[in-house]
Amino acid sequence: MEKQVIFRDRQEFQAADANNVELFTEQSLQHFVQDAITPERLFVGFLITNPSATEVEVAPGHLWDGTSGNVYIAESAKRESIVSYLPVVDEKWLTLSVVGQIKEVDIEPRDFLIDLQSMQTEPRMVPMTSAKVAELHIVQGLESSAPQKNNPPTGYTLIGYVRISPSGIEEVQI
Repeated sequence: MEKQVIFRDRQEFQAADANNVELFTEQSLQHFVQDAITPERLFVGFLITNPSATEVEVAPGHLWDGTSGNVYIAESAKRESIVSYLPVVDEKWLTLSVVGQIKEVDIEPRDFLIDLQSMQTEPRMVPMTSAKVAELHIVQGLESSAPQKNNPPTGYTLIGYVRISPSGIEEVQI
């Protein structure tokens, strides 16, 4: 770690101290990703399968974003129905990509002090975790007898293509 919070016996503990422990660790990891691994976007996992003719499943994975140094995670498989994307007559390609987002999750009740004199508290539901999450994004191409693949949107990382016809999934390309 590049920086470390120093704790001493009988020292007052403040919330900023605990936040700095995480902040310093996060900054060190970001520098490690940018300097030692890659300054680009890479991913590990996110294997695309088709459990049925009208569903795709994307396995868990990590998105390494070397531009920001952040690592985003998809902790569980994501299953998506492609029924709404099915073409009417010909074929088309679906472009599957991932993008990193920071979300506040794990909403739990916590007591907040509202009156210092009486020590009265008030419960509130608040998010307890800030998570860097890799979100799946699907873009459909144009329907054609010779369909073309789309590029993912700017800032998104391509993980694969799925060719579909009116009857369902024809091919998965990783």
